[in-house]
Amino acid sequence: MKMRFTRGLITAAVCAAVLSGCSAASHSSSLGGMAPPSPTPMPAATAADAPAYTARVQADSGAAVNYGTLMPNSDLKIIYSGSMNIETKDLQTAIQGVNALVQKYKAFVTSSSKNNGTGGAGGAASASFEIRVPKASFNDFMNGGGQIGNVVSQSVSSQDVTSQYYDTDTRLKALKIKHDRLLDMMSKATDTKNMLDIENALSDTEVSIDQLTGQLNQLSSLVDYSTVDISISVVSVLTPVTRSDASYFGGISARFGQSLAAIAFVFTGAIAVILGYLPIILLLAVAALLIWYFAGGRKWIRRRRENRNAPAPEKFEPEGHNNENPNGGT
Repeated sequence: MKMRFTRGLITAAVCAAVLSGCSAASHSSSLGGMAPPSPTPMPAATAADAPAYTARVQADSGAAVNYGTLMPNSDLKIIYSGSMNIETKDLQTAIQGVNALVQKYKAFVTSSSKNNGTGGAGGAASASFEIRVPKASFNDFMNGGGQIGNVVSQSVSSQDVTSQYYDTDTRLKALKIKHDRLLDMMSKATDTKNMLDIENALSDTEVSIDQLTGQLNQLSSLVDYSTVDISISVVSVLTPVTRSDASYFGGISARFGQSLAAIAFVFTGAIAVILGYLPIILLLAVAALLIWYFAGGRKWIRRRRENRNAPAPEKFEPEGHNNENPNGGT
């Protein structure tokens, strides 16, 4: 009995092993005899990818991105432009500050204007500049506005022209290849009609090449040299720079100073207007005085003189009035 039970266990184990082997073989055949593919390893980051990766991380985290340091290491074509509104008490000193920045960063002035106003009706003195700055020095130039005067406001904008630039460059290269082929066809042409057709095609191609070359040069110039507009105004009191940590009383003090500056500006403007029109005011006053004199003022003056020189009237004393003492005394 015991031997039969042992044989039964052995038979059951053998059957289980056979069934397991068949299941594995069936699964292997369903995969076509191929092992599952291993995961493809990710390529390692290179040093060239670091600037772009850093820019993405900074942009995603909300931190300021210094685009000026990334431009030399990338193929992006971005046009940067900036503007600054600056206050000063001395216009000539501010202009000297602009010239110093231009020389320091190897920039150049494309246009400028100056208004030597005296206040009041003539307006306050001011100046404006349009400056082209090398893209590598754009950030430093914008940060140097404090050397000119009190920077009231500042803005920076950018325009991505990468697609436009490379599209123009591709079209230009294709036209140059076409131009070379037309020249080769011209050298091999023997028919007059074909030669005329090729010459017309060459002429049209050269015109298109010149246009695209001009567009590409203009884009390159705008990318390589950023545009900065600077506006300078002369004030008697500089506008305080607003800070997030400024106290409540500090804000009141700043506004009080601005109010005093406005009153001083109006007062000096009124004085300038009066002094400017003083000759006209004097002429009008003299004319009004002459008209009054001949219209009736002369008679009024004569009467005043006669009244002043006339004798004083005698006092009237009633009859019976004497100098006796009312108490009976003499």
